[in-house]
Amino acid sequence: MPTSDPPLAPSPSGANLAEASARLTALQKSFSQAHFEDVLQALEPLLEELRFRHPDSAELHRLRVRGLLLRMRSLSKFDRLEDILHSGAEALELLSGHGPTVERAEVFVFQAFAYNLLAWPQPALSATHLALQDALALGSTELSAQAMERAAMCYLSMGDGLLAERFMLEAIGFAEQCTASAAKQLRYSNALHLACVLFDAYQDCGEPDAARQLLPRFGRVQAQGEHHMAALAHSCYIDAIWHGNQARWLRRAGQTERAGQLLREVLALALARDWQGLIRPMRLELGLELQAAGQHAQALQELQRVFEPVELPLREFQAVRCLQAMALSQQALGQDAQAEQTQATLALRLQGQRERVLAAQRRLAGLDQRMMDMLQAADRARIEQELQNMGQRAQQGRAVRVPGMDWPPVALSA
Repeated sequence: MPTSDPPLAPSPSGANLAEASARLTALQKSFSQAHFEDVLQALEPLLEELRFRHPDSAELHRLRVRGLLLRMRSLSKFDRLEDILHSGAEALELLSGHGPTVERAEVFVFQAFAYNLLAWPQPALSATHLALQDALALGSTELSAQAMERAAMCYLSMGDGLLAERFMLEAIGFAEQCTASAAKQLRYSNALHLACVLFDAYQDCGEPDAARQLLPRFGRVQAQGEHHMAALAHSCYIDAIWHGNQARWLRRAGQTERAGQLLREVLALALARDWQGLIRPMRLELGLELQAAGQHAQALQELQRVFEPVELPLREFQAVRCLQAMALSQQALGQDAQAEQTQATLALRLQGQRERVLAAQRRLAGLDQRMMDMLQAADRARIEQELQNMGQRAQQGRAVRVPGMDWPPVALSA
């Protein structure tokens, strides 16, 4: 270290580590209050201190893993996928030789999330498998529910709606056994999110019957979730996420009046609290609601605002869905030139996404090797067979495609 930046003086009492632990606890509280950007800004210098300024010890490793997991949770709110994977690799090095732990399982859950959004099937499924393997070994219903949910999203990205639904309902089954209220709430909320995406995908690919068949199954999930939300203590932010996804689902289930009221309440709260991660999906949903009601001018206004502020990245599948809807409203309003321009922007965005994914895969090549080493040969062969089966389904034209979040066929051989 440079002499101008001396290390913190080690103390037999562990005072420095105790102070770092207290800072981490405060940041975890800030995270629970949805101050994600503030958490990331404050977390970086703390992680640097823990990397370079303290003497090596088991307690130091535990603190670093805590900090890295908090960083991964916060990064996930902004889809900073490569940073998530680098933090995960660092955490796995610290956890090496410890066997199944809660922390390792959570690392795998977030790695599955990042690899999935990077359209990288092999490590996404590997991380999901390892997360579930650790969760079951630990007897953790909470982690098992998270791992099942990751599996559901992997299969959705691969185009298998039936397996996506099956694993999501399995996640709900594990969540029912959880004592942690936040874990239960998030599983129900994310189940409705998946149901909405799957409903729209079935509609888009000309399978309205498959979309309608979701209604009774996820109607029960919605009712169960509503019951739990009334009975459990929860944060204002998690409550808003639940009500936002509930509003989205109720609209698809035909309960438009209730959905519209709930949607506007959530949007007003998100605007008041500056919860950008919630504002934009709620604006998108409001635009889709107005469009379905034939109010195309108002719909177009809301849809255009989804991209604000321009400096804040928008999730790809939200951007794609928004551009598709904008083109439809522009056509309905007779704005043919604007609709053509929007469709061209959509094509460029999809091409740009593919290029970014391929570039990220090249940059991250080999980062998933530790996960692969942790899988037994039989497990690797099974996952490879699943990928091959999914590739065949896609080629046969029976896959559900979700533009902006699907795995292209070229990635299936990765």
